[in-house]
Amino acid sequence: MLAYEVYSRTRRNGHAYDPQGVIPNFLRALYIPLPGHPLRALTMDRLAVCLKTQYVTYGDPVNLKEAIIYAEGASSLCPKHLPIRPFLLERLANSLLIWFNEQGGTERLVKAVSYYREALEGRPSANPSSESTVTMSWLGVCLQALYRQSGTVQHLEEAMQWLRATQQSLPLVEPQERAWVFNNLSTCLEAGYLQENKIDYLDKAIYCAREAISLVDPDDMDRAGLINNLAMVLNARYCQLGETENLEEAIRCSREAARIYPVGHPMWSSALVTQSKLLLTWSEWQGGVEELEDAIKQVRDVLSAFPSTCLQRIYALTMLGDCLQRRFRHYWDAQDLEDAIQCYMEELLQLQPDIPHYVLTVLQFCDALSLRYTLLHNCSDLDMADKVLREALLLCPEGHRLRINLLNTLANCLLSKYLRRGGLQTLQEAIKSHRKALSCCSQGDSIMQNVLIDLSRCLVAQYEHSGDVRDLKEGVEGFQEFIHTIPSSHPTQVPALAHLALTFAEHTDELKAFYDVTESSALFKKACEHPTGNLRDRLDAAGMWLGALVGSSTLPVYEQFFKLVDQYLLLRPSVTSRYQLLQSLPHETALIAAATAIGCGQVTTAVEFLEQGRTFLWSQMNRYRTPLDKLQRTHPELAREFTRLSQLLENSAVSKFLTDSPQLSAEAEARKYRNIAEDWSTVVDEIRQVKGFDAFLRSPEYSSLRLASRNGPVIIVNIRVVRCDAIIIREEDDPVLVPLPEADRSNICDNAEKFNKSVKAGIINRSQIIGILRELWNEIALPVVRKLEELNVAHGSRIWWCLTSALAMLPIHAAGPHLGKKPNLCDIYISSYTPTLSTLAELNQEALPPAEEQQSHGDPCLLVVAQPKTSKGNHLPPMEKELSITQKSLPCAEKELSIIEQQVPGVSVLLDEGGTYEKVLAGIKTHNWVHFACHGSQDLKEPFASCFHLHDKPLTLLNIVEARLPDAQFAFLSACHGAAADVIRPDETIHLAAALQFIGFRSVIGTMYAMGDIDGPVVAEEVYKHMYRHKEKGGSVNYRDAAEALSIAVKKLREKKVPVERWINFVHFGA
Repeated sequence: MLAYEVYSRTRRNGHAYDPQGVIPNFLRALYIPLPGHPLRALTMDRLAVCLKTQYVTYGDPVNLKEAIIYAEGASSLCPKHLPIRPFLLERLANSLLIWFNEQGGTERLVKAVSYYREALEGRPSANPSSESTVTMSWLGVCLQALYRQSGTVQHLEEAMQWLRATQQSLPLVEPQERAWVFNNLSTCLEAGYLQENKIDYLDKAIYCAREAISLVDPDDMDRAGLINNLAMVLNARYCQLGETENLEEAIRCSREAARIYPVGHPMWSSALVTQSKLLLTWSEWQGGVEELEDAIKQVRDVLSAFPSTCLQRIYALTMLGDCLQRRFRHYWDAQDLEDAIQCYMEELLQLQPDIPHYVLTVLQFCDALSLRYTLLHNCSDLDMADKVLREALLLCPEGHRLRINLLNTLANCLLSKYLRRGGLQTLQEAIKSHRKALSCCSQGDSIMQNVLIDLSRCLVAQYEHSGDVRDLKEGVEGFQEFIHTIPSSHPTQVPALAHLALTFAEHTDELKAFYDVTESSALFKKACEHPTGNLRDRLDAAGMWLGALVGSSTLPVYEQFFKLVDQYLLLRPSVTSRYQLLQSLPHETALIAAATAIGCGQVTTAVEFLEQGRTFLWSQMNRYRTPLDKLQRTHPELAREFTRLSQLLENSAVSKFLTDSPQLSAEAEARKYRNIAEDWSTVVDEIRQVKGFDAFLRSPEYSSLRLASRNGPVIIVNIRVVRCDAIIIREEDDPVLVPLPEADRSNICDNAEKFNKSVKAGIINRSQIIGILRELWNEIALPVVRKLEELNVAHGSRIWWCLTSALAMLPIHAAGPHLGKKPNLCDIYISSYTPTLSTLAELNQEALPPAEEQQSHGDPCLLVVAQPKTSKGNHLPPMEKELSITQKSLPCAEKELSIIEQQVPGVSVLLDEGGTYEKVLAGIKTHNWVHFACHGSQDLKEPFASCFHLHDKPLTLLNIVEARLPDAQFAFLSACHGAAADVIRPDETIHLAAALQFIGFRSVIGTMYAMGDIDGPVVAEEVYKHMYRHKEKGGSVNYRDAAEALSIAVKKLREKKVPVERWINFVHFGA
């Protein structure tokens, strides 16, 4: 009895009792009475109670198994006529119910029901007692659990009968026990609501839950479980009615429950998982991201508090998977989706297939697989989901509640298969599966709306085969019912609105007799501007809208689409993660928009679209470095705050930690980034309220973009299937359109692929390259040259090219007939490149007259970084290690250095061992001119990892971007791939030359691919000879001479009869 007293006292105080003291005392007590002694059964029962409590406290399944063994032993030893036997049976049934809830096994649940019935039979039915009332409530709970397991409605009906009997006997129950009776009534009523969709069941369940809580002392640990149950019932009511106060109260309740239990307690984990579920609901319905991050953090806390085999951890895995899957839908981060799938797989391996939780996990797992299919288009994901769902259906017979979800998810999987592989039979099976799911729904069932909208998508797809307008009408009515039933603030409104709008737009003629199809644009607009819809869904809706429109009506939608893309990319803190996100978006939308605008006669709009819809990553980074001289004079505090927040966001963009410790989780970093980004947006809005700053950081208009042509015309070339055009920008005039009827997009893309394969593989097909240069001349350059001549642009003048798409990978500066003495483009004009008009316009606005610039910045201060020796290769990317060119020494680099030192006075040199990462990074910050004579490489998969190979480690593009060099002027990249276009996203212009421009270098010479080592000295000599030609006579040295100097150097190479592939490699960017 001493041991039981210790247990009772510690249980009342909410503490874990000493397992080394209490349990052994009971074990010893078992052997005191002789076999058959009446106290043996009682002692075994109390030992079972302690073991069960120890299981609840520590989660060790061995304790629960032992508890059931001793409880079974106690009940078997107790004669049926003894009054204590019903109590023993009830405690045995309770342990079995716990084991079922945690481990599954329908046979345990059936046994529990049997023991509860026997316990009731052992009590007088004529005079219901407090004990029998409590047992009836537990039997009701057990039966509703059996209903959830089997789907057999009779089990729920019997549970409800016991519920009504329990209500009649409530006055007999002691307050402490009455709390659990009310709690069990609440649980059964919630189950009844799920079956019959009667909202009054939920209201009664909430009442019972509140009553249960009111009957328990505030200090009682059992109170937490009751509060947790109230939270779940309130959540169910919120999901049905959408009343925010229900969810807010539910979240408060779950937080209170979590505070009651000490950290590490099994019920603490249950409360935290419940809280995470509620926060996830908030995120799904209200669009909140902060709540989602909180949910992820809390589930991770649970996972870190329990060992891998602990049940609490196993159940937390599903919640973490759900949260990560939700975050993937928001940020489109593939790692979140992979982590979610791993969570589900780990849990499924540890669960028994007959647990309802197992089926719920299967559903989420298959949803995640379908999402991964949309990302990677790997059909094996759909095949696996199909297989797992069909296996799970075997666990859920007709009438099972979860069968609806399984049928609907399977149908969605089949629709995806149909859209990828075709096959009318697959589509028809999907429709059949949806209809089966719909037939299982009760009127008002919350899942019915999901089934309806999914069925509608299938019916619209079937119309394409059947031509039966009834399919189309039924699909429309399903979309409409969903939109009218689901609260207008719910994020899922976005895809429903978009699909209805698309159906109206694509089938106007078939539907105009039945519906107002003219509301298609209004529906699209509502979807795109939905206040709580996640950005990805809104972006997809804008894309669908564009696909449904033609002509000038699309132009405002393109503008909205580009704004959504910009906002969507900014969800990610770093430029590398934004680049990854960019891969999931449609390519070349800006080019399509420009072609459309040109077709509508709006050439200036076309120019603005090409500026707004390209180079997103550089544009976003440039915002953080916006000059604020004017604002500083009038509103210094606002300017300082903008600068401070911009610096933090830029740090995050280049993968620096925002938080004090890099050990903090990704969730903490994401939360910090969002808070800063919100503050930054607020400051931007405040700046726009200042007089004269209303256009601050808004998309540039043509009036400002035309400044790019201050020193010469800029030619934008836009290539699309429908049309190809060049647009000549001049500072004082409207843009001049030059149609290119001979240019063909597919041919240009083929040429770009051939050219890149040839020069990058090192297997030069010279005749092929010359053929490509001739095509560039005839189709693009020649019409532009003729128009420039019409505009009186003198030969020998500078021109700038702003190329789009695959054209950015071709050397248009070298276009020409390449035949005898016929002039090529480089003989007529001096070509430079610019990634955007904004970049060049900014350089032109900053530029001073040469004399003033020299006076302002002084003589050039040149740093030469030369690495003639062979690289050790230990820091080369795997793809580059396979290329012999990066494994060779650069003997001509030393000669190149010597020539530069002869041409340029006061050169600073970092040679071989001196050219370390730290020294080079420090050097470019103290020199306004820099010359790299070393290996360079392009990383095709991770363009921000493209780099210069220094003595100790690479200087990556991302490392370069971190620098701020307001006085930088000129950079010469005598290195391979310095200006190599990104093959995947050429319009983003991610290469080393662009990075140096971003950090401040106004003029950059680079190479498009691997350069010949012997060409470096020749080009360097001619470039610096020309740029320093006036120095000896006291004249100025100006970085703006670099393009002309390069033109002279290239002519020198041509005079030496250097093969064409070597001299066309050199290009100039900037002023």
